[in-house]
Amino acid sequence: MKSNICVTKGVPLITKAYQEQFGDDFTLFLRSRAEEIVSGGRMVLTIKGSTEAEDDMWDIQLLGMTLMDMVAEGLIPEEKFRRFYFPLHAPTAEDVRKLIEAEGSFKLCKLETFMLNWDVHAEQPTLDLHTKARFMAGTYRAGAEPLLISDFGESIVEELFERFIGRIEKEMAMKKYEYLNLVISMIRKKQ
Repeated sequence: MKSNICVTKGVPLITKAYQEQFGDDFTLFLRSRAEEIVSGGRMVLTIKGSTEAEDDMWDIQLLGMTLMDMVAEGLIPEEKFRRFYFPLHAPTAEDVRKLIEAEGSFKLCKLETFMLNWDVHAEQPTLDLHTKARFMAGTYRAGAEPLLISDFGESIVEELFERFIGRIEKEMAMKKYEYLNLVISMIRKKQ
């Protein structure tokens, strides 16, 4: 059975396709914003990034491990799991820089990276670990649920995310996780 639901490692053809799709989508995003923003107007973005083209996406892997547990217990057909990949590409700062320059509508003013604590409630000691894990699982559920329903059906969703909460809670108790964010500041060039 495969052990990875991300396209970031192990399947070069899929990794390349997702990188190209991100490039196409980000370029279209920039062109669309260029039509809306006046010359000299500013745009600031923050997006999830990575340090290398094949980042391990540890957060999505936790969801993948939860799915694998359900496959092992016969709750999800192995064939469906084998065909499933989570469509997420986190670009490097250099990838973003090249795409902005190639598209040409914006002048890049600043491109910085920073690490963000996975536990957004880390500084709130009044919240217990289970509540924090439930919040984190909810953020992933908001983005992933339609995709998961499409591939595995609606019947597994509640069970999957209850298990995911437990996995997140265990991970948060053992380790402080962070992920890389990119902050991009641009000015619309004169038309």
